Amino acid sequence: MDEIEQLQMKAFREWRHVMKTHWKKLGGEQNSEAPKRTPYKKVDPDDWKVLCDFFSCEEQKTISAKNSNNRKQRLLEGGQGSKTIVAHVYEGVDPMTGELPSVIDTFQQLHCKGNTWRNEYAAEKHDAMIHMRASQPVESAGSVEPGEEVAQPKDLNIMTQVLGPRSRHHKGYGSMPRLKAVGGSRATSSRGTYQDHEKDKVITTLKEQVATQAEQLATQSAQLATQSAQLAAQNDRLNETNNVLAQIQKFIPGFQYQPPTTTSSATHNNPSSD
Repeated sequence: MDEIEQLQMKAFREWRHVMKTHWKKLGGEQNSEAPKRTPYKKVDPDDWKVLCDFFSCEEQKTISAKNSNNRKQRLLEGGQGSKTIVAHVYEGVDPMTGELPSVIDTFQQLHCKGNTWRNEYAAEKHDAMIHMRASQPVESAGSVEPGEEVAQPKDLNIMTQVLGPRSRHHKGYGSMPRLKAVGGSRATSSRGTYQDHEKDKVITTLKEQVATQAEQLATQSAQLATQSAQLAAQNDRLNETNNVLAQIQKFIPGFQYQPPTTTSSATHNNPSSD
């Protein structure tokens, strides 16, 4: 999906969430009619009534309750708010050196409320990351992965080892920026290059075959059109001949038309011509 479309969908979800929060504050969960008198800002009153009915329907209540229960079961539900964890990390960049902060420290900030951890799972994982970091050499911040030009925060590898890896998504941190969105270049591999080369060869061969078949079909279509025109001309001449014969038979009863003999048949029947 295109990055712009993702941003549009995210903005729409956030806007709908803000309006539903407004609906809840007006007592919509207890009285579905009460919020209709106070539309959300810049929302047409008629549209707001439709939206209130949407929030109040049983189907949406069931979905909302299920989603709330699922969010409670998340082990790493942080307090980053509407911003992504990646955004929080990049906001913590050192203005003097330009280095990114440690994701372990950011993890603690987002999963602690005051001095209390949001759940025991996050506390246990943070302790494991601290112990692993203490046993390893100090890592420089803002390191760049081989083949990429996207700066990564410090201790991201430790977090990945503790929480588990996923493709382009680091648990506790979020999705890494797409290389095409930040202007980076991918690391090339001989296997990938070979596969791409083979694919290009196959595609080129198929295109050539399609072009050849298209030329053959065009030639056949032209031949069929020529033959159709010839048959139509012969039919016209035959119809004219039949019309002439019909006129002659009107004036000469019993007239029978004898087709002329071809040159080869006449020569065969008259051997004295040799």
